[in-house]
Amino acid sequence: MATHHASYGELLAMPIDELRRDIMTQRALVTKMSLGIQMNKEKDTARYRTERRMLARMLLAMHILKAKTKSKSTLKTKKNSRTIPASST
Repeated sequence: MATHHASYGELLAMPIDELRRDIMTQRALVTKMSLGIQMNKEKDTARYRTERRMLARMLLAMHILKAKTKSKSTLKTKKNSRTIPASST
């Protein structure tokens, strides 16, 4: 995932398992680049910022997908129970 930067639409279309795997590899890349920059071995800080933003996009897409699947599951389990308001007599 490091060489191809996906848009939100592409990330949201991914299966959750694939997105999780890509997040793990992206985290490893960002961590490795961060250590390289701190040790003055890595000079391309612009690429580091780009990869960090990509990781943030991926995490946001994962959060959105989890929220969608959670809301779908609660809608499926929710019963159509209608309540009758109590009369105030």
